[in-house]
Amino acid sequence: MEKFKEFLKRLQDSGLPLIWITDPLRKTPSVSLTMLILSFSLTLIGIVGKIGNMVDINVDQSKELLFAMSLLYFGRSVAGKNTTVVEATKQKEE
Repeated sequence: MEKFKEFLKRLQDSGLPLIWITDPLRKTPSVSLTMLILSFSLTLIGIVGKIGNMVDINVDQSKELLFAMSLLYFGRSVAGKNTTVVEATKQKEE
């Protein structure tokens, strides 16, 4: 069991290397910006593919995803630059 725990600890310490797009305002990797760009690309591919009958992507659903990711990214941008949800809640209470 100890060997298995050590194996899990090594996996946890090494982390999962993911590529995130860097937010130009904060200069940090941003999951919400990455999701926004991916959903925009998916919608664009769906629209172009529908015109040329090349791919079968449901454009309505991809537009809904784009709308949701836009709200996520811009909502986080409006909420504050370096505040977390807990910090923002504490500021409102004071």
